Amino acid sequence: MNGLPSTMPTTPLLLSSLFDRGAHIQPQNLIIEKIEGGYSSQTYHDHLISSKALALALTENSSSSPRVQRGDRIATFSFNTNRHFTCYHAVPLMGCVLHPINIRLGPKEIGYILGHAQDVVVIVDAVLLESFAKVSKEDLRQVRTIIVCGENDSPGGWQNTSAAKVLFSKFSNVIDWNDFIGKHVASGRAEMYVWPEDVAEHSACGMCYTSGTTGNPKGVLYSHRSTYLHTLAMPMKDNHNLGGADVLLPVVPYFHANGTVSFHNTGVLTVHSLSLTHSLTHSLTHSPTHPLTHSLTHSLIHSLTHSLTHSHTHSLSFFLPHRLGHPLCSAHVRCKNFTQFQIYRFQYNSSNGS
Repeated sequence: MNGLPSTMPTTPLLLSSLFDRGAHIQPQNLIIEKIEGGYSSQTYHDHLISSKALALALTENSSSSPRVQRGDRIATFSFNTNRHFTCYHAVPLMGCVLHPINIRLGPKEIGYILGHAQDVVVIVDAVLLESFAKVSKEDLRQVRTIIVCGENDSPGGWQNTSAAKVLFSKFSNVIDWNDFIGKHVASGRAEMYVWPEDVAEHSACGMCYTSGTTGNPKGVLYSHRSTYLHTLAMPMKDNHNLGGADVLLPVVPYFHANGTVSFHNTGVLTVHSLSLTHSLTHSLTHSPTHPLTHSLTHSLIHSLTHSLTHSHTHSLSFFLPHRLGHPLCSAHVRCKNFTQFQIYRFQYNSSNGS
């Protein structure tokens, strides 16, 4: 070592110290998912228990799920749901690599990505089972277990569908999410589970594949350290200006660069209702050239700012990538009761890609 060693700690920058924080200091805060006919809510504490139960179920050696090993890739094929969010918590912290797959890809691309990444477990939304079941049997050869999440945050209900029958004809070890983790929640074992502390901070915690590029999709790996530092930077005042009292509505799928920002059966009116019902303070959107995203953000800025003047929300922020030339950057805003309204525009330098 060059220079004089410091007396400061050299604790590895592992995600466990960040991801469990909400459950420890704000255990009753809610994670809210829009489902058919209403909402499904989960407290931070219950989310942590579900995350630990998933880790236990994945690491135990059973007939329904051969034990995963450190560094194994676990894929998701899901919308932005509470269960998908649980995967983001559990998989990296147990020392594996989370691999969210673009749900808009075709079976050939999905199959290639599964094989190239060597995914050993795939977690699929029941509502997406028809698309996933089109993947060939050959492309599922290295997968050991497929876990299916029932619709509307409910157990089962998918096993007798035509899509499930197609999947069963190619792959036998398919299990429902609730059956997979349920016993670890009920027994109390999940409450006692401790995340491993010997994970290297430079080891991979997540991976994403490109789409729409030349040749086959290409994977990118995120480390614990890089994600830890990214997480610390995101809430800062001159970045997203987030705090524990804010309500964040992400408008970007988790498979898009790990959610650094799809809605499940959602349109403009649903987003409007979500924002009013839960006192939205921040929204992060991306890909404004997409017609749906354009409509969503257009509604959020033009109609929500008017409607929220009668609510308890005093600060509303939107984050729009300026390099894509979003027309809403010049939106006219009427918000007489707001103390703060911000539209953040990110500059893009084509010469260095920043």
